[in-house]
Amino acid sequence: MVSGLVSKTVHFPTLKTVMAIEAAIKNSSSPISKNQIIASMPTKVMRSTLNVALDYLQKKEIILETNTGFVWVKTGINGKGEIMGTESKILDEKEMIEGYKKTAKLSLEISNEWEFAEKEANRFLDDY
Repeated sequence: MVSGLVSKTVHFPTLKTVMAIEAAIKNSSSPISKNQIIASMPTKVMRSTLNVALDYLQKKEIILETNTGFVWVKTGINGKGEIMGTESKILDEKEMIEGYKKTAKLSLEISNEWEFAEKEANRFLDDY
């Protein structure tokens, strides 16, 4: 039956889009929200595309998500939590742990969505 099939389209960002998102975060003097990133983009970006790019940048330890937004990470998460901005700042342990938890949760959600989509596709194909 097709009626039970849930379809989620994942839009993958282009290199140009990922670089524009990186630049928006890197050039921000304070943590930047998703809405602020989208507003700063030279072209329209879908929220799902932004989420994929942000997940990629977090996995590569280029950015870190804090309670107040995304920040550019100077040299990866090196235990000191140094970030770039107008002034260097040391993230407290709670902010770093929160960032790790959000990254892990997002990675798990993406993994579960792919697993769900694969099961649904197989079930759909089995019906035919």
